[in-house]
Amino acid sequence: MQSHPPNSVNDALRLSSDNVIAFSRRARRTLPTESTRDSTHQTATLIQLWQKAGERDGLDGVPPQVLDTLERLEQEGRPGALCVLRLNEYRLLEETFGQRIGLVLMQRVGDRLRHHLRGDDLLAQIAEDEFVILLDGQQENTMLSQIAERLLRDCTGNYTMEGLRMHVNGNLGIARFPLDATEPALLMRFARIALHETTAGSPMPYHFFSSRLLQQLQERVWLATELEQALAAERFELHYQPLFDIATQRILGAEALLRLRTEEGELIFPDRFIPLAEELGLIVPIGRWVVTEACQQLKQWQQQGHDPLRIAVNVSPVQLADENFVAQVIEAVEDAGIAYSDLELEITEGRIVEYLPLVEQAFQTLSAKGMRIDIDDFGTGYSALAYLTRLHWRTVKIDRAFLAEVPRDANATQVVSAIIAMAGELGLQVTAEGVETEAQYRFLVEAGCHMGQGFGYARPQPAADFSRLLQLREGTGWHCDKLD
Repeated sequence: MQSHPPNSVNDALRLSSDNVIAFSRRARRTLPTESTRDSTHQTATLIQLWQKAGERDGLDGVPPQVLDTLERLEQEGRPGALCVLRLNEYRLLEETFGQRIGLVLMQRVGDRLRHHLRGDDLLAQIAEDEFVILLDGQQENTMLSQIAERLLRDCTGNYTMEGLRMHVNGNLGIARFPLDATEPALLMRFARIALHETTAGSPMPYHFFSSRLLQQLQERVWLATELEQALAAERFELHYQPLFDIATQRILGAEALLRLRTEEGELIFPDRFIPLAEELGLIVPIGRWVVTEACQQLKQWQQQGHDPLRIAVNVSPVQLADENFVAQVIEAVEDAGIAYSDLELEITEGRIVEYLPLVEQAFQTLSAKGMRIDIDDFGTGYSALAYLTRLHWRTVKIDRAFLAEVPRDANATQVVSAIIAMAGELGLQVTAEGVETEAQYRFLVEAGCHMGQGFGYARPQPAADFSRLLQLREGTGWHCDKLD
């Protein structure tokens, strides 16, 4: 396989349909069932897009009337825009009310769209839930935006058929002729790529194709394959960053940080692949491996006779949605032979409210066994203050963005001081992330912060290097890699 994203349009479009189908089957085996239906649906959508984008070059999937119109535009030297419009929730409506109602619905939507199209424009149904619209003579973005908004407004609304009332809306992807492409199949693919962007978290119901979108698709296809193969080939790694006592400067433990190593040896950081792993449901088996590996590694350090240590692991809300999550964490702790209090689970503040029932249920069980539960990146979300006393938190981790401005920025310094004071009143410990300078360290000592981690003390490193660090740092004082 390739070890880097494709570098050209042709690379991205020459994906093998057989390989995509094989990926789909493997991914379905690892996806949770009831608790991640949304992720499963997104996976299916992405795979369908890959298959459409990976069809062989040619005229497959392009209606004859579209071919004829594009040929005429080319002969006349006129621009145009090819739009793919998809009705949202069409398949759910069809499954609920029947295929015949779905057919009538598409006919009604088509009638609404035709009412506002010009004589030279083209409308054709190309799938059970999709129309293709070819706008003659249009290529300027402002005008196309107005047309797109009008088309979506035309098809959106309530439809009543045989006494049944349903609400319908749509999304639209736009590719411009000849600006984006002149070859019909390529133009259709580019319109579908733009359409996919409207369903991938974008607030806009329509999107124009751009080279940026193509590069994002290339990255997603490549990265999804890397994730799947790295899981099978055991190419994930854990690097460990020391967690140290602010007052004594002694190492208390480590945070386990996930890395993905490509076949060529490149190390990929989690901010690049975790969101996609969550979307595809692959974070569940990956997260299970992380917890197990971290617990086993901690046991090895304990057996080497080092001072008492604990290990912190980041947890995705998607993992909490897995009904087996709590049992798997308990199994990892007991198999490793460590104490429950030796393991810390961290969840990012901004995602607490969104997944509150799952957080409460899982963490209540685990904290009752003595496991430590931490709020990560505190101060970046909008929710945690209301739940500091409601949930079973043990530690608040101050986001590095605040500490980066300490002590030179008075406002940031006051915010960090307030968080430390508030946590103290609630009986919570505080960890400062991103400790890089001697001045930051001195401030944290004076403010009464309990723990810290950051490049100023030590960078994340493989287990073997961390073992050597434990031997070097035991009994030594503060060491700062970045000078003020």
